[in-house]
Amino acid sequence: VAGLRFPRRQGNARVAARAVAEAAVVGVPHPVLGQVLAAAVVSTGENRDAAALRAFLAGRLGRHELPARIRFTDALPYNPAGKVVKRELRAMLAMDNPPGDGGRAPETPTEITLAGLWTRLLGSERVGGTDDFFAHGGDSMRAAQLATLAGEAFGLHVPTALVFDHPDLAGQAAWIDRQGRAHAYAEPDAESGDEPETGGDYPVSPLQEHLLNWMHELDPPRDVGPIHVAVRIHEEVDAGVLSAALDALVLRHDALRTRFAAGRSGWTAVVLDELPPELVVRTATDTGRQRHAAALTAAEVGRPFDWRWGPLVRAVLVRVDDEEYVAALAVHHLVVDGWSMGILLREFGLLYSAFRSGCPPELPHAAQAAEVIRWNRRQWPRTRPLWSEVLDGAPPAVEHFPGRQSARTYQAASQRFVLDHALAARLRAASEQHATGPFTLIAACWLAALARHTGAEEFVALTPVTGRTRPDFETAVGCLAQSLLLCVTVGDHPPLSLLVQRVRDALLTATDRQAYPFAEFGAAVPYPVEIPFSRWRGEPHFPGLISEAFALPHGLVWSWPLPGEDRGVPKLELAELPGGEIEARLTYNRHAFTPDIVSQLADDLRKMAAHALSPDLTQAASRRGPHRPEPAGGPTPTGSDR
Repeated sequence: VAGLRFPRRQGNARVAARAVAEAAVVGVPHPVLGQVLAAAVVSTGENRDAAALRAFLAGRLGRHELPARIRFTDALPYNPAGKVVKRELRAMLAMDNPPGDGGRAPETPTEITLAGLWTRLLGSERVGGTDDFFAHGGDSMRAAQLATLAGEAFGLHVPTALVFDHPDLAGQAAWIDRQGRAHAYAEPDAESGDEPETGGDYPVSPLQEHLLNWMHELDPPRDVGPIHVAVRIHEEVDAGVLSAALDALVLRHDALRTRFAAGRSGWTAVVLDELPPELVVRTATDTGRQRHAAALTAAEVGRPFDWRWGPLVRAVLVRVDDEEYVAALAVHHLVVDGWSMGILLREFGLLYSAFRSGCPPELPHAAQAAEVIRWNRRQWPRTRPLWSEVLDGAPPAVEHFPGRQSARTYQAASQRFVLDHALAARLRAASEQHATGPFTLIAACWLAALARHTGAEEFVALTPVTGRTRPDFETAVGCLAQSLLLCVTVGDHPPLSLLVQRVRDALLTATDRQAYPFAEFGAAVPYPVEIPFSRWRGEPHFPGLISEAFALPHGLVWSWPLPGEDRGVPKLELAELPGGEIEARLTYNRHAFTPDIVSQLADDLRKMAAHALSPDLTQAASRRGPHRPEPAGGPTPTGSDR
């Protein structure tokens, strides 16, 4: 078997099946995933059932070893020395057919139903039976949505991993048909989801409950603050029209008119008929108008919100000159998440353009946060026992961390570095050998680096997902993100390849169970290893106006008291940028960690990433090296981030 990193003799044994005479596997380019495994198979007879062969392999190979494409051929391309010519093999297996073009039409009832779901999710007009989900533009969020919709359509529990293990329509349909309807999965009744019945109120989301509990751990309560986005606009802006657009935006989304109340059954949300937003208009007057505009914007964005009474939405418009403005939108985190800010900025621009031109705005139906929250809570009876089992005995924190100092106050600081386009591309290619993406690979590298530094046996990592598990929830604005807790064992010093597989499996399993009461389980793990990941599909801009992203200065100092000693570790924030680079930021408590320790951890992460690109990933990556002396304290960096 060519291209897989296991011994040839073992590989031949593992791939052998009665219907297979020969097989060769190589990595081929993929339009979304970068590279995937593809297999060319010479059959022993007339039976050329790719779905059956994939099912056979699934019971014998690891997920990261399963080929995403299987193509039958009469002969493999050999050179005179008897070796497979990989260049010709890749050309034979190249995924160069346009989606829906050249493949057979869906045939079975299951394939036809699935094709309809693909069309609903991906907007594809034509779906072929051998088409690849990701070649049609699918991604991890769409994969989770497909699993949800397929589960409802066929009365089965369909795991998200199915879409990655069987990206082709026929393979997915064959898996569903094999499962049959014996293991019917019925959505629980609304009453079984622990929804408080309090008149017109509705329950808060798991993330809102977690944030409200965190805020009220101490007296007086702490504040989680806002999420913001800013743009530079290169034409005149009418403040009156902008104010009208902002009012319409708040009326369109119930979450932006929400107050919170504590009752006997917990926190509830109350939607008001009106909760006017705030528009702040300023003019940059200093000699350095650009810097002054940035300072004015940052000051207004950072000004505290009255989260109890509102307003919870603040827009800032700073005039630089007649045809240059800086605009920012800041919304309290209790009512929005990162996904929501993309929706709000787009709709804010579209509403402004419509009102300025006197045309009615053309916006899609807006799902409301309450719909999403209630649907998610109905899944709790199914997911709660599964999370109880996974997190039983999980460590609440990384208890031993050399160099962590005693601290009862958190003050954020950060160190940023960028993996350039070439290195990021190599990491994507390496990650595809494990049927995963660069985030999973880098997360495994980070856990390996932490294991070497701390000697920990197990980590609980936390990573957020959008929480929009149905396509009709994508237009919902709210604090709806779900926080996934991933239990990963490192005490047996696994090779990096195995650690990547563990992180991948934990992530896929948690994604299937993402609708769960996070506040309940997160309280038992107050200091997880946080690894958030975001992907920019494009730079932020204000639709309808000539605009571009505007970065606010990293000068805001976020600080709050802690209920006890800080047992946290630096947070690794990853972002895939539009140009293909990967931005990494280590955010830490400057009272608990010195900049030298954080720099050392960043270096360890880079070394692990370099190791991930080496041909041999079988060497243990998490084995702790010689104890390092405690680094001396150094000057505190001026840049900070929340």
